[in-house]
Parts: sequence; structure tokens; C-alpha cells
Amino acid sequence: RLPAPHPPPAAAMSNRRKDHLGASSSEPLPVIIIGNGPSGICLSYLLSGYTPYVRPDAVHPHPLLQRKLSEAPGVSIMDQDLDYLSEGLEGRCQSPVALLFDTLLRPDTDFGGSVESILTWRHQKERAIPHLVLGRNPPGGAWHSIEGSMVTLSQGEWMGLPDLQVKDWMCKKRRGLRNSRATAGDIAHYYRDYVIRKGLSHNFVSSATVTAVEWGTPEPSSPGARDPSPLFQVSGFVAAEDQSQQPFSLRAHNVVLATGTSDSPARLGVPGGGPPPAPPIVDDPGLVFNQLPKMLYPEYHKVHQMMRERAILPPRPYGRYRSPPPPVAPAQPLSAKRNPVDVDPFTYQSIHQEGLYAMGPLAGDNFVRFVQGGALAVASSLLRKEARKPP
Repeated sequence: RLPAPHPPPAAAMSNRRKDHLGASSSEPLPVIIIGNGPSGICLSYLLSGYTPYVRPDAVHPHPLLQRKLSEAPGVSIMDQDLDYLSEGLEGRCQSPVALLFDTLLRPDTDFGGSVESILTWRHQKERAIPHLVLGRNPPGGAWHSIEGSMVTLSQGEWMGLPDLQVKDWMCKKRRGLRNSRATAGDIAHYYRDYVIRKGLSHNFVSSATVTAVEWGTPEPSSPGARDPSPLFQVSGFVAAEDQSQQPFSLRAHNVVLATGTSDSPARLGVPGGGPPPAPPIVDDPGLVFNQLPKMLYPEYHKVHQMMRERAILPPRPYGRYRSPPPPVAPAQPLSAKRNPVDVDPFTYQSIHQEGLYAMGPLAGDNFVRFVQGGALAVASSLLRKEARKPP
């Protein structure tokens, strides 16, 4: 049996979120998102009723995709068959939905083109799904922990989220890209500002650390009552300004793991969140490094060449260091690079646990431009679940 829940302290929430949880702390939320980086922000945007449609006058340069899109005019991308739309697409990502959403947002960016997105966004409040986003840092996640002067690995235009291009945001801030790349400080500020501009702040709780996720059946509301359906219980604490820790415990029908690349290996003990039963085979094309074109990333390939040509240090100090792809063993901790969560490629739901989702690096999507496809897959799956609920 799951213990009784209790919400985060009021000081950590906006007034709207305070009212929602304070009035119904025992009522489970439809969705809890763990992680407030680009993955969590993009998913919150989609779950808040922002819906992508193909512009009526838009023509995609990919003829097969254009033909498929023309078969369902006026139908939201989230309401279409993502498996069907993504079939036949190729790119520098293993996820078909990530490739689909990326090519809709940036149709020919891999070929150096500048074709605008064929999507238009509508805010349809009736499609919104209540949710909560938990994160230790301000919105933007680990980007706030990176040295602000560091330049991003990806091009600045690829760091943006839907319906707010980085270059437009930086232009208004009177900032500029450095050799087509942005600084980590600018990107962290962009993500935090994105949440504010899109009206998502009430869904976010910062300074929150999740310590456990349990799956079980809550206690009946009254003696003799029928056992309720199983739920997730998310427990943790919120760090206050005086460094004290205020515990919280929340229940949810669905949990989305969007924690990115962890800074310390830890197991949440989430049923279905472990590695797949059989060790996956890691092949060279799936490595992040091998997805970087030499023309766009000459400095990284030069460093790789230097590393192969000469051993600068003896191997002893790095005796426990493992560069990908290492052998994958089920007994090892969950790892974004070595042991991703086993998810359905078109819903990002765990193969082993209904209601548990993983996205971003945890699902093998390591670039910001591709994590947004995971958000599309998760949001589409959750919307279909909501539609199946009895009135």
C-alpha cells in the first residue's frame, strides 16, 4: 500500500499550482514530469494545449512526407499516426518520431538550407492535460550548471524549442551567435524565458529533488470501499532558501522521466525503468560522436584524431574509465549513454510498465533538436489516453 501523499510546500509553487495541489492533494495528477530541462519544457508546452498543425500553404521538400501530410489536412500532428508519417525518413538520429518532428520544424537544416518550419501553433486550452514539472534547477535544468561562457556543441538554431527561435530571441536581447553557436549562459536564459513567455510557470516547481518513485495501490478512502487503481507515488524534497528540506509526496497516473544525463548514477526503483531484458547491441552509427559531420564539427574530429594517434597519459589513472560503446549489462545502473530505458519508439512509454515514460537522453535522444520528438510522442500518447477515458 502507498502511504498518504502530501504536496510540496506552498513557497515552492505559484498561486495557481498552490490552489490546485492544496485543494486536492489526495487526488492524483494526470502527469508528473521529473526533470525541467529542454525535454520537460517542451513536453509541458505540448501538454498545456499548444498544438502543432501544418500550415495550409506549406510544402515540405520531402515529397513522400508531403504526400502523407496532404492526406489529413487540418488534422493536428499529435492526432495523426506518427509511425506512418515517420516511415522512410533518414537522419542523424535513431528515433523515427524525433526525425519526424525535427524535419517538420527544420525541413532542410542538415543540407544547409533555411526553409522555414511548415508548422503553425494553436493554443487550444480544451486539449490541455494538468501536469507538474519537478526540477532541482530553474527551468532549463542542467544548463544552469554549465559555465556560461562555454559554446554549445550544436548550432545555436538547433537549441531552440517550438514557436520561439533562438536567433529571434537573441536578437531581441541584442545578443548574437558566435560562429553560428550560442553560449551555455544564453541558452539557459532562453529556456527560463521560454517558460515565462509561453505561460508555463505555474506547472514548474524548482529546487525539487525526487528521491523515489513507487508503483502501488493507495489505501482505500473508507473502510469497505473498493480498492483504487494502482498509481505512481513520487517522493522527494524541496530545498528552501534557508537550506532546509521540505518533503513532499505526490500521486500520478503517469510519470515521465526527463532527467537528462545524470550527474551521479542513482536508481529510482521505478518498475519498468530498468534496462531491457536482453542487453542491447550498441553499433557505431548510434554513437553521438559519429553523428557529427566533419564539416560542421572539425574541432571535435581533430581532437579525436589526436587521441588515436598518441597516448598522452599512461592508462593507469583511467583504469575504470569506459568510453562508449562499452559492454551493456542489466545489473549496471541506468545510463543515458550505455543503458537507456527500453521504450516504445512511437510513444516513449516503457515496455515494462504502463504509465511510465522516458524521454531525452534517457531514451537515447542526445541532442536538443531531437528530444522534442520524444515530447511529441509522449504528448500524443497521453492525449489518446485522455480521449479514451469515460465522460
